[in-house]
Amino acid sequence: MMDRRMKCRIIVGLLMGLIIYSCAQRTTKDVLQLEKGENQQLEAKSRLLIDHGGYRGSGYTDSLGTNYNLRVNPITITNGRTIPIQVQIAFSKEYDYPSAYGDEQFKVFPLPKEWAADRTTDSQFKILFDKLPNFIDKPSLNETVEPGEKLVLAIGTLYPKPGETWSVVPNELFAHSNGGVFPTCDWNMKEDPSSNPEVALGLKLNFVGGCTIIPCGQISYPES
Repeated sequence: MMDRRMKCRIIVGLLMGLIIYSCAQRTTKDVLQLEKGENQQLEAKSRLLIDHGGYRGSGYTDSLGTNYNLRVNPITITNGRTIPIQVQIAFSKEYDYPSAYGDEQFKVFPLPKEWAADRTTDSQFKILFDKLPNFIDKPSLNETVEPGEKLVLAIGTLYPKPGETWSVVPNELFAHSNGGVFPTCDWNMKEDPSSNPEVALGLKLNFVGGCTIIPCGQISYPES
């Protein structure tokens, strides 16, 4: 028969084996969780995020005394990538309404971050309106956004009053990857070739009873 000392050695050996196996399993599990977390972080760093606020509206009277409706949508572009991005936004001087809405014209233009603020005092509002013609006449923006930084801006539309039946609201700025986005809208953008290093930007405009998509610039990668 096996003596007591030998039995004790076998039992101790089995216990040590179980302890080592348990540690190895826990270590492997921890490594897998760490790798999964790192992958999620890397995935987040590769993202380009575009967030929108709720649009705001007011009236506007130009220097000639013409009355307009002004609609503004705050936008935040977050560079979650590891390299800088160049954001270039440019609109035409004027746009024609879709034929169903008559022969009126409207304007679209980017605005600085002050227009995206949640609250604006009367004095600040007056300053913004005094500077508004500069942005209407030069509807473009060119900014570099460093990794991890945010670009805060707004997109504005200006159309004649009364305009109840042909209002135009800036709804969504988006990075264009294919023509399947917003399939119910009139699409006025070209297809975005997958080999193109730049990312085309589009803007969805809402009309009463419809919507349209217009090109409005691009995002490029200066260091790539």
